[in-house]
Order: sequence, then structure tokens, then C-alpha cells
Amino acid sequence: MSDVCQSIIDIHHHLTYTAGEGMKSSWPELVGRRGEEVKEIIDRENTKVTAKIISENAVVLAVVICDRVYVRVNDQGIVTRTPISLANLIVIYIYIYIYICVCVCESIMDLNM
Repeated sequence: MSDVCQSIIDIHHHLTYTAGEGMKSSWPELVGRRGEEVKEIIDRENTKVTAKIISENAVVLAVVICDRVYVRVNDQGIVTRTPISLANLIVIYIYIYIYICVCVCESIMDLNM
């Protein structure tokens, strides 16, 4: 196995542990409910993360806190988007990045043949 592949696996294991391996990491069923209620549910269902209520229009800095779940609410305090662990988003971004890199590398190799 290449060093790159091992590094990716190590990152995945770290993020899975940070988010709480075997614990719930997204809550689509909570969209439409009150933000405070959703925060309590998330904090109770996954003790490895902390839910934070923010405006649905809030801009979140690129600093990623893996144990954070943003609960986006509208002006009435109702959840408008699926709350998801940021660690899960990082894993998704890593997989997309790897896929793109592999496709580019294969294309370059095809051009060189």
C-alpha cells in the first residue's frame, strides 16, 4: 500500500473517532423542528460532538472543528438544513479530492502512452 493510501486511511480513522465511531453523525429527520430542541437531541445522541445553533445565512470560516455540528435555523428558530458532523464533511471532501486526483493522474498517464 502506498504512503498516500495509508495517510488517507489514518485520516479517515481519526475523523471517525473524533465524530464518534458507531454514533449518529447526521440528523435529516430534525429539519423543520425548533433549533433548541434539535441541539438537545444531537448533544444527547452523540456525546462526541457539540451542537451549535447558527443562522441559516451565517458564513462559517474555513476553520473546521471536527466535533462541531452546526444547527442552521431561520428567523423563527426552525432548523432549515440537515445537521451533520463536520468530520463527515471532511471525509466526503477527502474522497472527492482523491477521486479527482486519480482521474487526473489516469488522464495524464493515458496522454503519455
